[in-house]
Amino acid sequence: MEITRQARELLRGQRTAAAAVEFVHFAAGLLLLLLYLAVLRLLGLSAETVVRLPDIAAGKWAYPLLTLLFLAADWLAISPVLAGRALFYYKISRGERPAFTTVFKYFGSGYSRALRWRFSGTLRRLLDISACLSPAAFVSGMTGAIRQSSSLTPKDDYYIMMGNAISAFLLIAGLFVLAIISLRRLPALFLLVLENDDVNHKKIFKTAALKMRGNIADMFHFYLIWLGRLAPCLLLFPKFFLLPVFYTAKTLKAIRIISSEHPKKQPAALQKTMTLPDF
Repeated sequence: MEITRQARELLRGQRTAAAAVEFVHFAAGLLLLLLYLAVLRLLGLSAETVVRLPDIAAGKWAYPLLTLLFLAADWLAISPVLAGRALFYYKISRGERPAFTTVFKYFGSGYSRALRWRFSGTLRRLLDISACLSPAAFVSGMTGAIRQSSSLTPKDDYYIMMGNAISAFLLIAGLFVLAIISLRRLPALFLLVLENDDVNHKKIFKTAALKMRGNIADMFHFYLIWLGRLAPCLLLFPKFFLLPVFYTAKTLKAIRIISSEHPKKQPAALQKTMTLPDF
């Protein structure tokens, strides 16, 4: 891809700084996870613990409370790192030579903006997940209720079989729709880090959705191409060299989308009948 080649050229001389940025992000997340697991172990709990509402009412509140505390810690500590990493690749895409310390920039004056961006984005994603996966969960629940009935008839077996098939189809379809919907908010993070007074960070998600109109298919194709290329990142060390190329190319595409103008389309019927006077 031409954009990938351009990303590699922009990263020349910046590979070490980009790898350091990825390491900071990875280390911050890993440190929080290890600390969370260590505290659970000290309390005699494990990550596989399942706590139901009756258990919480009975006083078993340590696990859910600790989980909420570490989710808050992740929000407070990782959000500025994500914004700083986006700013680093934004500067790279503009041909600048930022230091890896750019990843810490949003621990300063832009800290609250980074927190609001991630909190708002997480709420929207949770709503999307609920809307896209609820049909599959409902059908799966109905199928489970039939399976747990005391006496199963051949008709019940048929319903269970059909329920499993429909639930699997709805799950795959829901995940596909969720992936597409998530792309509508892709430019939001880059709108956050743009040094542009015209961008109102309170409306970045609405602006991002407007900018993505007509670009979702192209961005989805971009992710599909990179899906196989990022497979070596599972081995840990290659990620520090592959992810910078991916994020630089992704930033270049996002900047092109943000910079593009999409005039409002008029209704087709109006376009066919309306003529402009010749002054």
